[in-house]
Amino acid sequence: MVKENWTTANIRINLMKEIKKTIESDVGKKSGLTNPNQFVDTAIRDLINKLESKRFSHQNTYDDKVRILDNKIGKMGDIVTIFLRDEFKKGFCDYCESESCVHVKYMWELKDVVKILKKRGFHSPYD
Repeated sequence: MVKENWTTANIRINLMKEIKKTIESDVGKKSGLTNPNQFVDTAIRDLINKLESKRFSHQNTYDDKVRILDNKIGKMGDIVTIFLRDEFKKGFCDYCESESCVHVKYMWELKDVVKILKKRGFHSPYD
């Protein structure tokens, strides 16, 4: 019987043995993971985060804009432009029509871009 908000997945027996062995090891005990469900949940979340981090790619920076490739848009990804509004000292995403979307957040994670923005008096909405 499957619990509410849960589903089942099949894992090869040899992989499940490795998971249990890892949980029972010193490294496994230090991780705080106590059962295979926790182990699998953590592993899957880590992989999703890793894949999501490859979603964006900084393309270039100009005086008035920053361009970012978003691999989740369209079939092959698409370029998003964040216009730099000097009068407000904020970035504005043309795709999301927002000053605080995932694209603007990513822009503020780019060290080289942040240096330029801070010199111009821009402030991150994420500080």
